[in-house]
Amino acid sequence: MRVLVASMVTCALSAPLGACPPMQEREALAQSNDLRIYYAFEAQPVVGQPFAVSVRACNGDGTFAQGRISADATMPAHGHGMNYAPRPVPLVNGTARVEGMLMHMPGQWRFKFSVRHQDQVRHAEADYALSP
Repeated sequence: MRVLVASMVTCALSAPLGACPPMQEREALAQSNDLRIYYAFEAQPVVGQPFAVSVRACNGDGTFAQGRISADATMPAHGHGMNYAPRPVPLVNGTARVEGMLMHMPGQWRFKFSVRHQDQVRHAEADYALSP
């Protein structure tokens, strides 16, 4: 019985409930001090075509981030963003599917992911070059 209890304690400490899995093969990373956003396009973005992004938000300690996930994209060199407002669809355990992303011109874009929990909003950004 002692061996079984010791094994259960070891497993609980090595794999905490709510742990974010490591970055997957298709995912890219947007990171700030205490927030890691893993994201993957459901289909490769094409100029002028709507696309969706799967998003997973993790705290710096490796647990899933709590809160509402949103995403947006801007073109810093041009001083504008997308012409449409994307729609986040919350899923489970710090994940969401953001629908209605649309980059209307080729060039350097910046994705901005946000996680809002109570009165706190945290952001992480990542640059992306959209080819013509």
